Amino acid sequence: MLDILDDRICDKAIEYGLPTHSPAYRTELARGRIKVLRGIWRDAQPKVDPEGYVESAEDLEARLLQKDMRMKKNARKRER
Repeated sequence: MLDILDDRICDKAIEYGLPTHSPAYRTELARGRIKVLRGIWRDAQPKVDPEGYVESAEDLEARLLQKDMRMKKNARKRER
């Protein structure tokens, strides 16, 4: 999968006249991006509560919005 992505990135860089980087650099960028996306995907999965019930769509949305607000609040604090 990373090889296919690397080939596509290289082709687009040549097509748009962008500088080409080494394959190792492009692979590392792709791995880092996949790692971030995997964490986002994992957080967006419904959780099971202590009683064994799966989280509803409304609860999932509320949890994700709450996390997003916490992250934005912390970002604003850091920027002061």
